[in-house]
Amino acid sequence: MTSASPSAGAEKARVLIADDHPLFRTAMHNVIDAVYHDAEFIEASDLDEMMSLAAGAEFDLVVLDLNIPGATGFCGLVQLRNEFPNVPVVVVSADEGADVAHDAITYGAVGYIPKSLTMDAMVKALNHVIGGGVYLPPTDAKDGKRKGALSEKDLRFAERVESLSTQQRVVLQMLVEGRPNKQIAYLLDVTESTVKAHVSAILRKLDVQSRTQAVICAGKLSLQAPHHAPPERSVRH
Repeated sequence: MTSASPSAGAEKARVLIADDHPLFRTAMHNVIDAVYHDAEFIEASDLDEMMSLAAGAEFDLVVLDLNIPGATGFCGLVQLRNEFPNVPVVVVSADEGADVAHDAITYGAVGYIPKSLTMDAMVKALNHVIGGGVYLPPTDAKDGKRKGALSEKDLRFAERVESLSTQQRVVLQMLVEGRPNKQIAYLLDVTESTVKAHVSAILRKLDVQSRTQAVICAGKLSLQAPHHAPPERSVRH
Protein backbone atom coordinates (compact mmCIF):
# COMPACT_ATOMS: atom_id res chain seq x y z
CA MET A 1 0.00 0.00 0.00
CA THR A 2 1.43 3.36 -1.01
CA SER A 3 0.27 6.91 -0.64
CA ALA A 4 -0.69 9.06 -3.60
CA SER A 5 -1.83 12.62 -3.02
CA PRO A 6 -4.76 13.44 -5.29
CA SER A 7 -4.39 16.32 -7.71
CA ALA A 8 -6.41 17.95 -10.42
CA GLY A 9 -7.48 15.36 -12.96
CA ALA A 10 -6.27 12.50 -10.75
CA GLU A 11 -8.41 9.68 -9.43
CA LYS A 12 -10.41 10.50 -6.34
CA ALA A 13 -8.80 9.94 -2.97
CA ARG A 14 -9.13 6.55 -1.30
CA VAL A 15 -9.53 6.59 2.47
CA LEU A 16 -9.53 3.62 4.84
CA ILE A 17 -11.59 4.14 7.99
CA ALA A 18 -10.82 1.57 10.67
CA ASP A 19 -13.36 1.81 13.50
CA ASP A 20 -15.83 -0.67 14.95
CA HIS A 21 -18.64 1.88 15.41
CA PRO A 22 -20.78 2.27 12.24
CA LEU A 23 -22.16 5.64 13.35
CA PHE A 24 -18.68 7.08 13.81
CA ARG A 25 -17.55 5.73 10.44
CA THR A 26 -20.51 7.51 8.86
CA ALA A 27 -19.64 10.72 10.69
CA MET A 28 -16.07 10.47 9.40
CA HIS A 29 -17.42 10.21 5.85
CA ASN A 30 -18.87 13.70 6.25
CA VAL A 31 -15.65 15.07 7.73
CA ILE A 32 -13.43 13.58 5.02
CA ASP A 33 -15.80 14.62 2.22
CA ALA A 34 -15.32 18.21 3.37
CA VAL A 35 -11.56 17.76 2.88
CA TYR A 36 -11.13 15.50 -0.14
CA HIS A 37 -14.51 15.96 -1.87
CA ASP A 38 -16.00 12.80 -3.38
CA ALA A 39 -13.53 10.43 -1.72
CA GLU A 40 -13.82 6.66 -1.99
CA PHE A 41 -14.27 5.04 1.42
CA ILE A 42 -13.19 1.58 2.49
CA GLU A 43 -14.16 0.46 5.98
CA ALA A 44 -12.73 -2.00 8.48
CA SER A 45 -14.21 -2.94 11.84
CA ASP A 46 -11.25 -4.78 13.41
CA LEU A 47 -7.47 -5.02 13.17
CA ASP A 48 -7.31 -8.12 10.96
CA GLU A 49 -9.76 -6.66 8.45
CA MET A 50 -7.83 -3.39 8.39
CA MET A 51 -4.50 -5.11 7.69
CA SER A 52 -6.06 -7.31 5.02
CA LEU A 53 -7.58 -4.32 3.22
CA ALA A 54 -4.39 -2.29 3.57
CA ALA A 55 -2.30 -5.03 1.98
CA GLY A 56 -4.36 -5.12 -1.19
CA ALA A 57 -4.92 -1.48 -2.08
CA GLU A 58 -3.48 2.02 -2.23
CA PHE A 59 -4.79 4.64 0.19
CA ASP A 60 -4.24 8.37 0.55
CA LEU A 61 -5.19 8.34 4.22
CA VAL A 62 -5.97 5.90 7.02
CA VAL A 63 -8.20 6.96 9.92
CA LEU A 64 -7.57 4.54 12.77
CA ASP A 65 -9.50 4.11 16.01
CA LEU A 66 -6.83 3.57 18.65
CA ASN A 67 -9.00 0.96 20.40
CA ILE A 68 -10.12 -0.98 17.34
CA PRO A 69 -10.94 -4.63 18.22
CA GLY A 70 -7.87 -6.84 17.95
CA ALA A 71 -5.45 -4.08 18.93
CA THR A 72 -3.96 -3.49 22.35
CA GLY A 73 -2.51 -0.09 23.11
CA PHE A 74 -0.60 1.19 20.09
CA CYS A 75 -0.01 -2.21 18.47
CA GLY A 76 -2.47 -1.54 15.64
CA LEU A 77 -0.77 1.75 14.78
CA VAL A 78 2.70 0.24 15.04
CA GLN A 79 1.78 -2.72 12.84
CA LEU A 80 0.24 -0.44 10.22
CA ARG A 81 3.24 1.92 10.18
CA ASN A 82 5.76 -0.93 10.02
CA GLU A 83 4.12 -2.56 7.02
CA PHE A 84 2.98 0.59 5.18
CA PRO A 85 5.31 3.44 6.23
CA ASN A 86 4.39 5.81 3.39
CA VAL A 87 0.69 6.17 4.16
CA PRO A 88 -0.37 8.95 6.56
CA VAL A 89 -2.29 7.60 9.55
CA VAL A 90 -4.55 9.76 11.69
CA VAL A 91 -5.53 8.27 15.04
CA VAL A 92 -8.99 8.96 16.44
CA SER A 93 -9.87 8.13 20.02
CA ALA A 94 -12.20 8.90 22.90
CA ASP A 95 -9.09 9.26 25.08
CA GLU A 96 -8.21 12.95 25.36
CA GLY A 97 -5.07 12.55 27.46
CA ALA A 98 -2.13 14.65 26.26
CA ASP A 99 0.36 11.84 26.90
CA VAL A 100 -1.62 9.40 24.76
CA ALA A 101 -1.77 11.93 21.92
CA HIS A 102 1.98 12.54 22.08
CA ASP A 103 2.69 8.81 22.18
CA ALA A 104 0.56 8.28 19.07
CA ILE A 105 2.75 10.78 17.21
CA THR A 106 5.86 9.08 18.55
CA TYR A 107 4.63 5.76 17.17
CA GLY A 108 4.16 7.22 13.70
CA ALA A 109 0.74 8.88 13.44
CA VAL A 110 0.58 12.26 11.70
CA GLY A 111 -2.41 13.38 13.72
CA TYR A 112 -4.38 12.62 16.87
CA ILE A 113 -8.04 13.62 16.82
CA PRO A 114 -10.26 13.23 19.91
CA LYS A 115 -13.73 11.99 19.00
CA SER A 116 -15.18 14.83 21.06
CA LEU A 117 -14.01 17.46 18.54
CA THR A 118 -16.64 19.24 16.49
CA MET A 119 -16.92 18.45 12.80
CA ASP A 120 -15.40 21.82 11.89
CA ALA A 121 -12.43 21.16 14.17
CA MET A 122 -11.92 17.71 12.65
CA VAL A 123 -12.01 19.18 9.14
CA LYS A 124 -9.35 21.73 10.11
CA ALA A 125 -7.23 18.98 11.65
CA LEU A 126 -7.40 16.80 8.53
CA ASN A 127 -6.65 19.75 6.26
CA HIS A 128 -3.56 20.43 8.35
CA VAL A 129 -2.42 16.82 8.06
CA ILE A 130 -3.11 16.55 4.33
CA GLY A 131 -1.14 19.76 3.87
CA GLY A 132 1.90 18.03 5.35
CA GLY A 133 1.54 19.06 8.98
CA VAL A 134 1.21 17.08 12.19
CA TYR A 135 -1.90 17.66 14.30
CA LEU A 136 -2.21 17.49 18.07
CA PRO A 137 -5.27 18.78 19.94
CA PRO A 138 -4.75 21.69 22.34
CA THR A 139 -4.27 20.79 25.98
CA ASP A 140 -7.35 21.50 28.05
CA ALA A 141 -8.68 21.34 31.57
CA LYS A 142 -9.36 17.60 31.32
CA ASP A 143 -5.61 17.10 31.57
CA GLY A 144 -5.46 19.23 34.69
CA LYS A 145 -3.71 22.03 32.81
CA ARG A 146 -4.95 25.12 31.09
CA LYS A 147 -4.26 25.49 27.37
CA GLY A 148 -0.66 26.33 26.70
CA ALA A 149 0.65 25.02 30.03
CA LEU A 150 3.74 22.82 29.83
CA SER A 151 3.78 19.36 31.34
CA GLU A 152 6.71 18.01 33.32
CA LYS A 153 7.76 16.12 30.19
CA ASP A 154 7.77 19.36 28.17
CA LEU A 155 9.84 21.13 30.82
CA ARG A 156 12.46 18.37 30.71
CA PHE A 157 12.48 18.66 26.93
CA ALA A 158 13.02 22.42 27.22
CA GLU A 159 16.09 21.80 29.36
CA ARG A 160 17.50 19.49 26.69
CA VAL A 161 16.89 22.14 24.02
CA GLU A 162 19.16 24.45 25.99
CA SER A 163 22.00 21.94 25.49
CA LEU A 164 21.89 22.39 21.70
CA SER A 165 24.51 24.48 19.95
CA THR A 166 23.46 27.68 18.20
CA GLN A 167 23.59 26.01 14.78
CA GLN A 168 21.61 23.03 16.04
CA ARG A 169 18.90 25.32 17.41
CA VAL A 170 18.70 27.05 14.03
CA VAL A 171 18.29 23.68 12.31
CA LEU A 172 15.65 22.62 14.86
CA GLN A 173 13.70 25.82 14.25
CA MET A 174 13.76 25.15 10.51
CA LEU A 175 12.49 21.63 11.14
CA VAL A 176 9.62 23.14 13.14
CA GLU A 177 8.88 25.35 10.12
CA GLY A 178 8.58 22.22 7.99
CA ARG A 179 11.68 22.78 5.86
CA PRO A 180 13.31 19.70 4.22
CA ASN A 181 17.03 18.99 4.59
CA LYS A 182 17.82 20.24 1.09
CA GLN A 183 16.28 23.65 1.75
CA ILE A 184 17.92 23.94 5.17
CA ALA A 185 21.30 23.20 3.57
CA TYR A 186 20.76 25.94 0.99
CA LEU A 187 19.62 28.53 3.53
CA LEU A 188 22.57 27.81 5.85
CA ASP A 189 25.04 27.46 2.96
CA VAL A 190 26.18 24.01 4.08
CA THR A 191 26.03 20.55 2.53
CA GLU A 192 23.00 18.32 2.95
CA SER A 193 25.18 15.76 4.73
CA THR A 194 26.06 18.45 7.30
CA VAL A 195 22.36 19.07 7.90
CA LYS A 196 21.77 15.33 8.34
CA ALA A 197 24.59 15.24 10.89
CA HIS A 198 23.00 18.16 12.77
CA VAL A 199 19.61 16.42 12.75
CA SER A 200 21.14 13.21 14.12
CA ALA A 201 22.87 15.17 16.88
CA ILE A 202 19.64 17.02 17.68
CA LEU A 203 17.65 13.79 18.03
CA ARG A 204 20.35 12.31 20.25
CA LYS A 205 20.58 15.36 22.53
CA LEU A 206 16.80 15.72 22.78
CA ASP A 207 16.41 11.98 23.45
CA VAL A 208 13.73 11.54 20.78
CA GLN A 209 13.36 8.86 18.13
CA SER A 210 12.30 10.89 15.09
CA ARG A 211 12.33 14.40 13.67
CA THR A 212 8.52 14.40 13.87
CA GLN A 213 8.68 13.84 17.62
CA ALA A 214 11.28 16.61 17.93
CA VAL A 215 9.10 18.99 15.91
CA ILE A 216 6.00 18.29 18.03
CA CYS A 217 7.83 18.86 21.31
CA ALA A 218 9.68 21.94 20.06
CA GLY A 219 6.46 23.38 18.63
CA LYS A 220 4.84 23.25 22.07
CA LEU A 221 7.70 25.38 23.39
CA SER A 222 7.10 28.03 20.68
CA LEU A 223 10.78 27.64 19.89
CA GLN A 224 12.40 30.72 18.43
CA ALA A 225 15.59 30.81 16.41
CA PRO A 226 18.55 32.67 18.00
CA HIS A 227 18.80 36.35 17.09
CA HIS A 228 22.09 35.78 15.33
CA ALA A 229 20.72 33.03 13.07
CA PRO A 230 21.80 33.51 9.46
CA PRO A 231 19.30 35.40 7.28
CA GLU A 232 17.22 33.40 4.86
CA ARG A 233 18.06 33.41 1.20
CA SER A 234 15.66 33.04 -1.69
CA VAL A 235 14.96 29.42 -2.47
CA ARG A 236 16.09 28.17 -5.85
CA HIS A 237 13.37 27.06 -8.24
